[in-house]
Amino acid sequence: MRICALRIWMTIVPIALSAALPARGDDEAFTSEVRAPRLSPADETTGFAQSVPVDEETSRMTSLSEVLSASPGVQVRTLGGPGAFASASIRGATPAQTSVYLDGVLLNAGGFPSVDLGSLRLASFGALDIYRGTTPVALGTGGPGGAISLRTRRIQRPFQEIALSGGSFGAARLLSLTGVRMGTVDALCIVSAERANGDFIFLNRNGTLSNPRDDRFEPRRNNAFQSGGALVKLAWRTGPWQWTAMNDLMVQHRGLPGLSGIPTRTASLRTLRDTAALQGDVPVGRRGELSAGLSWLGLREDLSDLFNEIGLGHQRVVAGTDALDASMAPRVHWSDVHDSLLRISARAETYTSRELVQGVTGGPVRRLIGRAALAHEWRPAAPFLLVPAIRLEAHGTKEDGDTHSSSNLFWSPSLGARFEPATGVFLRMNGARSVRPPDLCELYGDRGTTVGNPRLKAETAWTADAGVTLERQAGSVVTDLRFDSALFASTVNRLIAWVQNSQNTVRPENIDEARIAGVETSLQLTVARHLRISGNHTWLLTRNRSRRPWLDGRQLPGRPAHEGSGRIAFLATRDPLDLAAWFTGDFAAATWLDQANYRREEARILLGTGGRVSHSESGLSLTLEVRNLLNRTAVRDGDGRLQPLEDFVGFPLPGRTVFVTLDWATP
Repeated sequence: MRICALRIWMTIVPIALSAALPARGDDEAFTSEVRAPRLSPADETTGFAQSVPVDEETSRMTSLSEVLSASPGVQVRTLGGPGAFASASIRGATPAQTSVYLDGVLLNAGGFPSVDLGSLRLASFGALDIYRGTTPVALGTGGPGGAISLRTRRIQRPFQEIALSGGSFGAARLLSLTGVRMGTVDALCIVSAERANGDFIFLNRNGTLSNPRDDRFEPRRNNAFQSGGALVKLAWRTGPWQWTAMNDLMVQHRGLPGLSGIPTRTASLRTLRDTAALQGDVPVGRRGELSAGLSWLGLREDLSDLFNEIGLGHQRVVAGTDALDASMAPRVHWSDVHDSLLRISARAETYTSRELVQGVTGGPVRRLIGRAALAHEWRPAAPFLLVPAIRLEAHGTKEDGDTHSSSNLFWSPSLGARFEPATGVFLRMNGARSVRPPDLCELYGDRGTTVGNPRLKAETAWTADAGVTLERQAGSVVTDLRFDSALFASTVNRLIAWVQNSQNTVRPENIDEARIAGVETSLQLTVARHLRISGNHTWLLTRNRSRRPWLDGRQLPGRPAHEGSGRIAFLATRDPLDLAAWFTGDFAAATWLDQANYRREEARILLGTGGRVSHSESGLSLTLEVRNLLNRTAVRDGDGRLQPLEDFVGFPLPGRTVFVTLDWATP
């Protein structure tokens, strides 16, 4: 991978500043923070949002997809096993319609519209902001479903933390976190390495769904993965400017096990993702602020299936995307009644792919994107907040050596309202139009078995929601309470779907329309400071309104009508020990795994438990956690036949999984 000049510059600048700026006193608080373009707290928006703190998750071996799946309105689907591919959708939208940000850097890039949650390390983050429906203008573009903002850890004080984990199916993780002060520069470094064999036991039906006599339980093959990564963050001040820089590198190698009835032995996928960002914030006059940012995202994938085990032909495909983004966001506080935010950004994407066996080269395809967004916050009275906003996007796309090119202008208005009739009671209502243009692979990609369609049109969606948020704190028994409930609906036009157009190739087409409605509810409360209870439920109604008769009226796959999760945690202190124990439950109603509603996944309930003992004086903690406590790997369908638990057809989920983590952090 070529070295970007931006990354070199980001490395040199902090070193030069550390020598040039005066040193701070030793008693000054270590409070610098690396942050994305300025965002209001999630609860101050008109939309429905949730901020999930995860900075203490290093003491247990968990994943980003597991944390997100416990959030209301979020559906997570995985291929099964530690480190496996996982994708998230919000309120029934597709993963490509859900924007994912890492410290303000958009990870949905040309050729890779769906973000693989399995490749993102949860230990790098301090909090997750989940915006359901309306996305704040300060964050950037937002999909029909909403957005997920991954905020890396804050640099608050010098510290050191080391965690060692091990568990079922050969899982192991080594994690190191360090926060230091170097002259005038505050620095954070997170290094991790993780592996697993992924050889869990599953039910193999051998592709004969109506013949249970050849079914057997066997270990999953070629499902191992290894990954490593490093995150470096720097923060410093020069004059009125607060500067932050971040670089996150991840490399991963995983086997591709194939469909459960057709296991593979050698097929594999290598992935490399590098993200770099520079952010500057400065006050302007007495009423203004300015945020400016520059970022670069590099993605590389090397898919090897030289023996045609996956069934798409003998192939080795090397694909990559580079995305360079520059943004500026001035904010003006006109008065106590009016605030305005303007965000202007430019993005350049390049996508290339090469099929080495057949000698097919796709691209490079280049896309230039210009975005402008304006939001105005108006408080006509103390309990009211109205936020009208408008987004404009201009896209220009061109494939080298080809006559196909396109240019488009998209508009996305929104209007949000929030009313606080009483302290801690918020009524919210929002409506918006959103657009997802086809990505570069969908337009011009050519990987031998998949070909692009330059005539694709952008997906468009109209969304609306309304609901209530209730918060209470400092009660006599219930010391903390939060309740959220929202009704939402959306209509998505010109959905993009991959359709087989010859014996050996598929291409994307605008064939579908989707209608989605639902109700999401969540509750969090703390009783007497020793008992924490949380739970959520989402009811979802989906319909595919396709031009193809065999799809029209069908439910969208992977969206169960009812889905919920709950957690009960008990906390106690016996100085110098801190004790915690928890019990979790996840429920998903029956759903379909394919667009034609032929393969049905039965309802399932998965239970889990865990406990932690922490020694406050030494900083040591020991955590034991068990997932899928009852070891459910298969359920019986309506005809009494066993079928494996799956999120995707042919990709089973693991049974009981046990993890142990030993963690040490500076007290």
